Amino acid sequence: MGAGRERGHRSTARGRHVGLGAALALAVGLFAVPASARTGPNGVAPQCVRPLVAVYDLGSSAAEWADWAGPCAVAVEYGAGPVTRVLGFAVRVGGVASIEESAAEIEAEIAAILDRTGADVVDVVARGSGALVVHHALTRPVRGAPPPVRTLVSLGPFWAGTEVLGLAAVADLNRRIGIYDALAAVERPLVAPFCVSCGQVVARSTFLRSVSAATAAGVRYVDIVSATDGIAAPAAGAAPRGRQVVVVQDVDPTSTVDHGGLAGDAVVRRLAIDVTRNGDR
Repeated sequence: MGAGRERGHRSTARGRHVGLGAALALAVGLFAVPASARTGPNGVAPQCVRPLVAVYDLGSSAAEWADWAGPCAVAVEYGAGPVTRVLGFAVRVGGVASIEESAAEIEAEIAAILDRTGADVVDVVARGSGALVVHHALTRPVRGAPPPVRTLVSLGPFWAGTEVLGLAAVADLNRRIGIYDALAAVERPLVAPFCVSCGQVVARSTFLRSVSAATAAGVRYVDIVSATDGIAAPAAGAAPRGRQVVVVQDVDPTSTVDHGGLAGDAVVRRLAIDVTRNGDR
């Protein structure tokens, strides 16, 4: 009888944990962007003194920056997972590779943009997990010196991850009862083909605990956040020290913009562009 209860407990716990990454991977699938909709700004003009590099969120694509078009704006594609690479002809979902892998891609993309334009430095605007990717590239570069970024403007950054669907609470429970690591080993091969970064952005994940607590030297960090975000957990003490925070509702008290709408919101776009135009501290 006791063995039966134990087997039932293990089965229930396993189901809970495997659901962590799977649930986020399912959410990623819901926001997949058809290949025909890839219309983000690109082809940055060669004469740009300081290009604006746009980095999308987990499960999105360059198409989310379509309203940011301009001669010096370039939205980069990055972080394709195995399934995305296979289905790329029909659907584009980026930001699903590991944050470490995506950060290396962003380093390479910035280097290529500098080569094309002859610019010495870029500004970056990033949404959600994109901010984590850029921060990782700045604080743990794989190409030697960090990429030359003047300002990182983060829209609804996942400094503290996300509590969506209660996934962080389930992970905390699994840690308390001592089954987290064992179940993570079961989940990883099931979820990895769809979304490696999904598990990394769950609040209090192993990855988030390893994120550098300091801003990158010489880079101005500005967070633009919404009180009605609904996805990004409040940063509190988890965010890099020394950043500036702008709350959308302090500028427009009527705003109800949520996480998914940040890149397309006119007020958010104006705030971000103002920051990059007046980038000096």
